[in-house]
Amino acid sequence: MPINGEYTWSETTDKIEISIPLKGVSVKKVDVFTTSKQVKVSYSPFLLDLTLYNDIDEDRSRAVLKNGTLKISLPKKDAEHWNQLEFKGTKQEIQQRRAAALKEREEKVKRQDEHLASKKVEEERRLTRQHMALEERERQRIDDIKAAEKEKAEEAMHKTFAAKTKANEIEKKKKSDGVDDCEVSTNTKQEHPPQDCSDSDVADEIEEDALPPPRTAVQTSFTHTPRLFKTPSRESTVKQEKEFILKNRDKNLKKNALLNDDGIDVDPAWLNSVNSKVEKSIANARKD
Repeated sequence: MPINGEYTWSETTDKIEISIPLKGVSVKKVDVFTTSKQVKVSYSPFLLDLTLYNDIDEDRSRAVLKNGTLKISLPKKDAEHWNQLEFKGTKQEIQQRRAAALKEREEKVKRQDEHLASKKVEEERRLTRQHMALEERERQRIDDIKAAEKEKAEEAMHKTFAAKTKANEIEKKKKSDGVDDCEVSTNTKQEHPPQDCSDSDVADEIEEDALPPPRTAVQTSFTHTPRLFKTPSRESTVKQEKEFILKNRDKNLKKNALLNDDGIDVDPAWLNSVNSKVEKSIANARKD
């Protein structure tokens, strides 16, 4: 059973102050609960439960721990002197006051929770609208870029088409002027013979005559040094393979594994070793 805690109190017309010595109790074990008509402080093994004389503003209530003393400041709802801290009445009246104050507190907490929930929903809606507006601005920016690129491409296409059309007209005009000149030159008597107007056809014939004949197809065959190992050749295993071939050379010769179709020894490792021996012999002979 908890022990009634000790306390002292004082008042002004605006607030009530209660001082509670904690007597070495840890701060983590202190619990303060207030309603408009009740103050309850639990600091095991002590308990202070007060039914106040009049109403307080619990939202502005404050509790501060300093030098081992818990000081609770309780602003009054009405500025007046109480002259007493606790309500004096029957047990039933005290319970009714506490129940009413607790119900009032629960309704207030419920309204606060609803307000916070609605505020949260409204904040989420605001953020959603901002995000949608941002996406709309980004989409509009992309559409503007696409429209500008499209307009630029269309303008370039129109310019290219106009230039090509103009070039075709000039080419047609040149061809028509050339035919007229040829006709005039054939109808008039000159010392030099008339020029042929089909220069492009002549150039095409010259180019066709200058082309070389196509090359003939040739098939080439390749032969590879026989390999004793089923695995692919790797640079990291060349040394081990050469040592293995030299070590088992006589056995492989009997099996014709190191001979070509003409019966000639084609073992590259053995040929390299023989070549190195011959080179050493030649070098020693030169020294002598």
